Amino acid sequence: MGATTDAAEEPVTGGRRALLVGVGRTAFLERDPDLAARFPRLGFVDRDVELVGSALAESGYSVAALHPGHPLPERQDTSVGAIVSAVEDFLLSCTAGDTAFLYVSGHGMSVGERDYLVASDARPRADGSLIAQTVLDTAPEVLLGRIPEGVTVVVCLDTCRTNQPPAATEPRETPVVNSAYRDVAWLLACGRGQAAYADPEKGSHFGIALSEALSRNSPPKTFKDVQTFVRARVDRLTARLTEPPPTVESRCPEGLAERLVVCRGSQETQRWTEAVTGSALWKYTSHGAEVHERVKDRLGDLAREVAKSRLGTDSALATPWSDPAYPLRVVERLDHLVEAAALTRRELLSPAETAALLAAPLLHEGVVAIALSELAGLRPDRIDRREDGRGREAVTSHDRLVCDAARDVARAHSQVGLAAETLRQRHLPEQAAAADHWLRHRFIADWDRLWERTGDYLAVDHLLDMVVAAVAAGAPGEPTPQNRALIGRQVRQVLAHVTVAPGGSPRINDSGEPQWSVRPAVAGNTWRGPDLAYLVWLASLLAADPRRMSSVLVDHLGAHKRLVPSDVVTALAEYRLQSPDAHARTDAEGTYDLAVDFLCPHPALHAAVEELAVTADASVRALHRKWKENRTAAPDLLRGVPRKVTPEFLEPLENQYTKPLERFRLAEDEIRPLLMGTQLYGDKMLAVRELYQNALDACRHRQLRMAYGRSLGKCAARDWEPEISFVQGYDEEDRPYIECRDTGTGMSRRKLTSMFARAGKRYEQDPDFVQERRNWRRAGIDPTPFNSRFGIGVFSYFMLAEEVVVTTATTDPHGNPSRTDAPLRATIQSGSGLLQVVDTDDAPERGGTVVRLYLSADGETPPSLVETLRKLLWVSDHRVTAVELDREGNRGRPVDWTPGVLQPSEVWPTPPAKAGTDAWLVQGSGRLLLDGVVVKDAPSTDGYILNLRERDQPVPTV
Repeated sequence: MGATTDAAEEPVTGGRRALLVGVGRTAFLERDPDLAARFPRLGFVDRDVELVGSALAESGYSVAALHPGHPLPERQDTSVGAIVSAVEDFLLSCTAGDTAFLYVSGHGMSVGERDYLVASDARPRADGSLIAQTVLDTAPEVLLGRIPEGVTVVVCLDTCRTNQPPAATEPRETPVVNSAYRDVAWLLACGRGQAAYADPEKGSHFGIALSEALSRNSPPKTFKDVQTFVRARVDRLTARLTEPPPTVESRCPEGLAERLVVCRGSQETQRWTEAVTGSALWKYTSHGAEVHERVKDRLGDLAREVAKSRLGTDSALATPWSDPAYPLRVVERLDHLVEAAALTRRELLSPAETAALLAAPLLHEGVVAIALSELAGLRPDRIDRREDGRGREAVTSHDRLVCDAARDVARAHSQVGLAAETLRQRHLPEQAAAADHWLRHRFIADWDRLWERTGDYLAVDHLLDMVVAAVAAGAPGEPTPQNRALIGRQVRQVLAHVTVAPGGSPRINDSGEPQWSVRPAVAGNTWRGPDLAYLVWLASLLAADPRRMSSVLVDHLGAHKRLVPSDVVTALAEYRLQSPDAHARTDAEGTYDLAVDFLCPHPALHAAVEELAVTADASVRALHRKWKENRTAAPDLLRGVPRKVTPEFLEPLENQYTKPLERFRLAEDEIRPLLMGTQLYGDKMLAVRELYQNALDACRHRQLRMAYGRSLGKCAARDWEPEISFVQGYDEEDRPYIECRDTGTGMSRRKLTSMFARAGKRYEQDPDFVQERRNWRRAGIDPTPFNSRFGIGVFSYFMLAEEVVVTTATTDPHGNPSRTDAPLRATIQSGSGLLQVVDTDDAPERGGTVVRLYLSADGETPPSLVETLRKLLWVSDHRVTAVELDREGNRGRPVDWTPGVLQPSEVWPTPPAKAGTDAWLVQGSGRLLLDGVVVKDAPSTDGYILNLRERDQPVPTV
């Protein structure tokens, strides 16, 4: 008997050897048109051999192969003689205790009760049947010959078994398989009379399924595990076929399937269960061992179900950034944070709280798997659109929401999308897929709908119900339906923050009130929701999830020193964080520092880990600063939050690069005048265009917020109208200025500092704005595209201005004037670029922004604002006014733009004739407009004026 054992982890005796055969073409059959149609070239067999071979190598098999793409010419021969000889040599080289794995991908057929492999030298008779000596009978005594005593053989035939005329072969009796083949297990791609199917690029469905079953990241270990996995996977891969799907068949002597260990298999379930049941959190959890064991049992159930959900989805195991060890690192971080808090007596975690903390990383893996599967169905090749008709149509409103939100993510990270497209053009499909998967994980991290009980994600709801059961196990008996609903609401509030930092209100709240639910729903168990959410988020961040690291990783997928996602995952197995004094109190306040301790193999990964540390450091510093300013002690559960996080012990592995990282940098003092001058924009009055377009975006933004607020019954703003007004004049110190005032959204302090004052930042990159767009779509509101493309338009202000003063009052997500953010006044000096922000009482009372440009004293006469706007702005969606004041404050003739009315600066023999919503016919040369603004240097448009919007917008140069 070969390497057979039960499913427990017993050592495998003997060696593991594999022979893989791929028959790609049959030259003699290709000469006959009918036979060429029945037995076409199979260009994917090299891929099949590669996939299965790589998976077997992970389980310690030494792999030999025969296939057309083999680098050695003598191993490219797949004739009958070559296959028989290779199989015989392969089996005779095995010794007692070995497991021999034979895989064949190619054409096959059935004649009567016998199956045959169609070798590369198969030849036809005159009647179209195949000569018996040129096809290979798969009967064990023919295909395998003599098997050495004690060798166990696994045969996987990835071929069709379609029926052929009896004349195809010489008639023979089928002998009874004797005891010489009692240790042979067979797995067949389809049933008798059936065809097997393939993806021409990715490989055969059976080969894909088999390679995934054999992968070290998959659960199967025994032959029975493998056959169950492959059957289920082939069913999923062929679910959309119009033809009857194949039935994967197996043949195996009684008892062998359960005993025969074929591959290593993943120990995820066992490792995850051991991590949560052996966590240090239990030492800091109230109640007794009996309650703890009850909760642990429920968490074990969750671990098994999550592993099953990953197995049952199409993409969770295939994503190149997958790291099964990540949940273990999250648990380790949670352990350290709680140990550092040194909880005692009434401060202790309740069993319900411990259950939630330990469930967080497990649930997250299940949610990611489910979301990846959905995306694979809708957008299998690229996240932003269907490619070549692949992927199902987005026919439901939910599907459309997913696709729109996915497109938003791709738009917000357009450089990653561009990198993926470049990799495709360079014929680097694996690297392109890795870039696309980075975007998929960015989408999943922010996709709130996964966590909401909308009925669209029943599989997620099922996993969450299991978490509720674990949390509820903190008290004896079953919770009432009302309490169960409350527990579910609290669990969603906390666990949704694995990927999103918590704030003053929870990310998810189906109660309709933006408040944390803190009332204990489990008898005798405390529930500190906001603190639990922060622990979950911080531990998840510090655990270094490769799926959510910086896009700098994507930048290096195709570089000369290429970054390989699997290498990142392998390297992070050694990633650690440490306190210099191992959590000993380092000051009177009992705080400590935390440092990354990691020997890093690639500079891009180094940069990503540094960025992670910076993010964590900013968060923990802000938290400690808040406690100090409020003169309050840290909450009990957060007492173990470090004072700061540094990359102090982040070092290159074996000096593979230098530290600190050598970067291409901009000379800030030299670059700022370039960006703020006419060298970039040419015409300095284009600053007026930027003022208008930013004001237009702000008004559109508020319109959308108010529409959303009205849909929820939360918009209290009355008699509001979008309006933009310009003034050119002089202040009390005789300083000339141009001012733009809008009634839009305004800006909070964070928006001022993180978006307005940061070159290159765009609306589409703002997580809050991305989330708003999703909320609008869910409410049936189609977001209007904004003009903000590059995020550097504010620099154009300094072509005109020596100083910019911004006064602003922000609005809430429902379009109401904010009650929590104070109105602000910000000043920016052109020379230094320094930004100073203070509270003010002199801001638009009902929300909005005033931007005043104090004009530079360059010796030139200040240009006319009104004349500039006349030339630039031909039509507006909102009311626009412009006026010029002299030094005495006397008004010149004001100019108004009525919404939707064309007001061109050019004249034609007859007035323009409206021809639709955004088009006008003219006698002579026309113009292209972008949101009503004349497009400079646009192609000529004889006979018409066209105002471009949304998807028809050209991409402006600046």
